[in-house]
Amino acid sequence: MRSGYMRARQLLAPHETPERIDAALKQHFTFLNVWVPLESVKKDPLGLIEWKSQRPSDVRTVRMIFKHRVGELYRVVPSESHRWVYFPSMQPGECLVFKVFDSATDGRARFSLHAAFQDPNADPSAPERRSVELRCIVFTGDLPENFASSFIAPHLCEGSPDQELAPERTEILPVSESW
Repeated sequence: MRSGYMRARQLLAPHETPERIDAALKQHFTFLNVWVPLESVKKDPLGLIEWKSQRPSDVRTVRMIFKHRVGELYRVVPSESHRWVYFPSMQPGECLVFKVFDSATDGRARFSLHAAFQDPNADPSAPERRSVELRCIVFTGDLPENFASSFIAPHLCEGSPDQELAPERTEILPVSESW
């Protein structure tokens, strides 16, 4: 779960002092994804694994090393205990909102492992899924005044290395028994 804190610091560092970032990250915060279909979903819908059916050993951490930063994501290892949910035939105007990180450690769901999958009920000749996914950081406490008021998503800044999407290399970390 270190990647949520790491990414928050990376995003906020150009816009805030380390002390103000530390103060913000001491409170509860989440990263939420908003997944939106651009057309009616006929195949390859988004699926989510129910929190209580996943274990730390069900993922491999993939570390992506870029020129200017390091990022991490989880690659799901299939398990018979996974309970998947999905919403077939989603339409434009509908969306899924789900957590990809939660700083709370009180037993609530911390994130949603998710992926597109091949629906065996879908027509194989159906058009490819077209969708967009937005990520938001949400603070649920009081932030310092004018916190990160100059923030612009890194990939939108002209000349930003975040416009280059491919990492220089990736590493797959060993299986762990903790998130």
